[in-house]
Amino acid sequence: MYLLVLATSAMVAIVGVSALMAARLGRAQAALRADAAAAETLARAGLVALANRVGRDAAYAEAAASAGWSEPVALGEGSYRTRVDAAASAGVYPVRVRAAVGDSVRVHGALLREPQRLGPELLTPAGFSGGLSPTVVRGEAEASLEREAERVYVEVSKDGDGWIGLGREVDPEPGAVYRLAVLARTQEGGAAVGLGFERDAGFVTRADVADAWLGADWTEVEAERAFPASLTGGASRVFIQTDANGPDLHVARISLRRVLPAVPAEPVPGSLHRLADDPAFAGAGEALGDAAGSP
Repeated sequence: MYLLVLATSAMVAIVGVSALMAARLGRAQAALRADAAAAETLARAGLVALANRVGRDAAYAEAAASAGWSEPVALGEGSYRTRVDAAASAGVYPVRVRAAVGDSVRVHGALLREPQRLGPELLTPAGFSGGLSPTVVRGEAEASLEREAERVYVEVSKDGDGWIGLGREVDPEPGAVYRLAVLARTQEGGAAVGLGFERDAGFVTRADVADAWLGADWTEVEAERAFPASLTGGASRVFIQTDANGPDLHVARISLRRVLPAVPAEPVPGSLHRLADDPAFAGAGEALGDAAGSP
């Protein structure tokens, strides 16, 4: 009888422990599935955030391409890291997002294409192969067309002291932001330069290009300026101007392009896919197990 009672008790204990273990295993599996789903959502959210950053910050992708994995960004119950690799082609960057929630990991990869940041050229042609018109000399100077090999340029020669410059007629949209770019050089010595808009021989807006010092080599200088929203109608010009002590000025091109509103980068169609974990976080060749899933 004693042995029968003992055996019965042991069976009851085994059944109870088995049920408890099964319940714990079920809860663990449910938690793992929940973490895996959360990691999947987090990886996609991280990719959206990265696309927004790449699209809105023109310098970010190139700078991040040499920085490796970012620091973790906490979001919800987990965190994610991002990585931008060297451009696969002009304006297209391979990116990865690694999201971790609990023991579950998702790594998504894609090719992000930077958005177009500038509108079409508004000064056609931007060069002077078709002649001087419509240009205006600024300051006490005269302008003439010159040729050097295949390049046609305007030589702005001083007639007196003070600044000199060259302007071209434009019709900017009030309130819009524009990128002004000029390919220029000076005949001798060096000169600081300014770029901007003017109307009726008066400044509308001017940007002194602090890092540009024109010398004998052709140099492109550029600046972004907003045309005041209050100015409507009337003739305007975009100009380049030297400082008061600058020498003669040569100008080969004056370019004006509108700066487009910032928008997120777009994934290249078909490029979004799931990856194995980076060896920096998992052993080389280690599979993700439950976190790997299917694409």
